[in-house]
Amino acid sequence: VDEKEEVTRISGIKGVYNVSMFHALNQKEVAYRYAKSINKRYDELNLIVAHMGGGISVGAHKKGRIVDVNNAAEGDGPFSPTRSGSVTLMPIVEMCYSGKYTEKEMKELITKKGGLVSLLGTSDARDVDAMIEKGDKEAKLVYDAMIYQVAKAIGAYSVILKGKVDAIILTGGIARDEYVVEGLKDYVSYLGKIVVIPGEKEMDALANGALRVLRGEEEALEYTGITRETAVTLLLKYNKEKFHIQHAVTVESVMKCFAKRLGFTEDTEEWGIAGLLHDIDFERYPDEHCIKAPELLH
Repeated sequence: VDEKEEVTRISGIKGVYNVSMFHALNQKEVAYRYAKSINKRYDELNLIVAHMGGGISVGAHKKGRIVDVNNAAEGDGPFSPTRSGSVTLMPIVEMCYSGKYTEKEMKELITKKGGLVSLLGTSDARDVDAMIEKGDKEAKLVYDAMIYQVAKAIGAYSVILKGKVDAIILTGGIARDEYVVEGLKDYVSYLGKIVVIPGEKEMDALANGALRVLRGEEEALEYTGITRETAVTLLLKYNKEKFHIQHAVTVESVMKCFAKRLGFTEDTEEWGIAGLLHDIDFERYPDEHCIKAPELLH
């Protein structure tokens, strides 16, 4: 999903642009769910959605479009369990040329071994809660800093919406953490209503998107696709575990069944390919699930 406004793409270095890489499926799904819960259309609302999982993305949803969002995959926005988030650049440049780190190690420090992993040695928010309960002051400071950065991002995106915020939605696995939720409420509840929809709902997002097209609520986009042979080659390139491959084939069959039942018989193969590749990045890049996929499929 890339609905960013052009002004958001410009950075301070020529040739480096801000791109749209975030938890698009879950952000869209929870936004639609909230709109439905209050008998409104998604495109009638201004929302801020904060997805908090292995990575953290905060997006400004303006009347049905995500007009700005941090690049959760490449070192932008709040730090998270595995990602560094935005950091001061000069120390990073010095690290790159220190001779102590390879290119791969530096990239992993930003995308896999940053955030809570770097600061506390764990990517599991439950471990951090346990540390805090035992009186670990460093763990509390780090976790509070993550909450602070998410809150700051929410505040920044409220400016994008010019203060007209119908609701702030907290989602992702960490939205189950009461400590985090209450901390965010303390910072940003003055901006608008806080709604908590924990977990990740990518599969629901795919199914509900198809249903919205059938109901005429959303325009179908043209699929420029690939053959099944190419899809299988890609699947096997990035997945080796038998369970993951069987899961992909199972979802392929389910998607084909849905296509036929919903009247998309001519597009059955394309629906199947979407199911086959829906988790293409999960095995090799579990901490960048749903974010790494566009790069792999490019």
